[in-house]
Amino acid sequence: MKRSIMAVVTGVLFSLSVITGYTSVAYAAVDPKSEACQALGAGADCGTDPSANGVNKTITLFINIFTGIIGITAVIMILVAGFKYITSGGESAKMASAKNTLIYALIGLVIVAFSQIIVKFVLAKSSGTPTSSQTTTKQQTP
Repeated sequence: MKRSIMAVVTGVLFSLSVITGYTSVAYAAVDPKSEACQALGAGADCGTDPSANGVNKTITLFINIFTGIIGITAVIMILVAGFKYITSGGESAKMASAKNTLIYALIGLVIVAFSQIIVKFVLAKSSGTPTSSQTTTKQQTP
């Protein structure tokens, strides 16, 4: 039983390390807006970005707070599962309850991690900001 729990924990930690450890190299991307503002000169109204203070920022703030609360709750439930396992006294029903609590808490952490990735992707696509795959083009120097 300890091996199966350790296998689940190791798998989740490995999955999270692969997800969070993946970074793509972003080279200097050509920003059409900044180039247009430089071409227009000082009279252009380039300092305001309408999407910077809009709905996306509010949604991002709400999602970050919500996932933070869920993440803290999942960590607390992992501690509760460990306490239940230690105090089970060898009773199989209590040990199974502790195991289920641990599994559900780990599943919750994985869902929260994936939901953050999905929400950031959707918000980036809806606001028109380039994602990491769009910014990997190298700037050609003449």
